[in-house]
Amino acid sequence: GAFHDDLNSCSKLNNPDEVQEASVRLQEFLHDKIDEYKELALHTVFLEPSMFYFNSIGDTAMEGDVDVHGANSYLAVLLSTLGVKMNRHPFLHDELKGIVN
Repeated sequence: GAFHDDLNSCSKLNNPDEVQEASVRLQEFLHDKIDEYKELALHTVFLEPSMFYFNSIGDTAMEGDVDVHGANSYLAVLLSTLGVKMNRHPFLHDELKGIVN
């Protein structure tokens, strides 16, 4: 894809401006991939198991709250304990629901 084309063209860079531009593009690409990976991890580790649990006990209201209220709680825990910053920020004054405790 485009990333591999950019990577192949890096070996042909001769002037510092081209090198700087390639470096910026690589950093942007990596930041996007890391953000995607963190979002996937949030869903895999916290949100999907919570929804599965609430579904399995028949609590459809709490299952529906996981994506919004539960996500806020889990994001707040990740930020406050591990310093993990996500693309979306927790609403710290939200109700505590949609989480498994």
